[in-house]
Amino acid sequence: MADPGPDFRDAIVEWAPWYMRQAWGIRMLEAVGMLLNALADRVDEGRRAASPRLCQEDVLPYHSRDRTIELYTTEPIASRRERLSNWWSLHRHRGTALGIMEHVQPYFLDQPALPRLRVVSQDQGGFRAQWWTRNPDGTVERHVEAPSNWNYDSSAEKATIPGGRHWARAWVIIYTEGTYLDSSCARYDDGTVYDDGSTVYDGIAAQARADLIRMVKLWRAAHEQIWGIILAHNPASFDPTATAFSYPDGSTSLPTGSPSWLYTIDQSTNLATREQTAVWLYDRATDGA
Repeated sequence: MADPGPDFRDAIVEWAPWYMRQAWGIRMLEAVGMLLNALADRVDEGRRAASPRLCQEDVLPYHSRDRTIELYTTEPIASRRERLSNWWSLHRHRGTALGIMEHVQPYFLDQPALPRLRVVSQDQGGFRAQWWTRNPDGTVERHVEAPSNWNYDSSAEKATIPGGRHWARAWVIIYTEGTYLDSSCARYDDGTVYDDGSTVYDGIAAQARADLIRMVKLWRAAHEQIWGIILAHNPASFDPTATAFSYPDGSTSLPTGSPSWLYTIDQSTNLATREQTAVWLYDRATDGA
């Protein structure tokens, strides 16, 4: 707790010469001290209001407006303070994989542990996969795998959308270990009602899902489309250095292009395609832009 500083009402009486410490003099000194206390409080409030880390919660929207850092309904106060305090760094890295991870990770500051995040994309016509990782301690790793180990749908690194425009594609992976996303996720046949308005998409409230998706999309590059946001429940999944392998149910640990991860069920074999310990929080192929 911050030092409240001196109480001028008492201090000014102690500091005054003896001949002023009479009944009438004490009353006058205390009145002056109360005024000084009020002025000191206003100065302290103004000093604190200038800092997102120290200000009252109702001041945060003003910092949000000034720094053009959007706040979110389900975002904890600790995250709002962190992002507003680091606004310059966030804007400097905006439009990059690093920027996306730096923007999203504070959202989980009220959880027992921060999640590890990854962003994967392809380049060189789909020949290479580029992986970026941000660890819970804030350290960042970059890995390039060539030939690519991320062939999502047998397409090159760019996707064509209506109008003939070409966009780079990226996938964001959020590891749920240590967060409420891991312990409270809905399971098949556990009594949870799908899309009941509160618990959808693996235990995440609808508004929290919407906020996370917007946080990611808002920080992407202008030439880039977020093709998927994935919740990884297995800490060992989506290893940037791994080679894809098949599970008995027909799914694969990483996308191989055949069967395509564009669909959750293979169109010809009717078998699952994707890593089954992961959940797609956002899937552009089905959810749209």
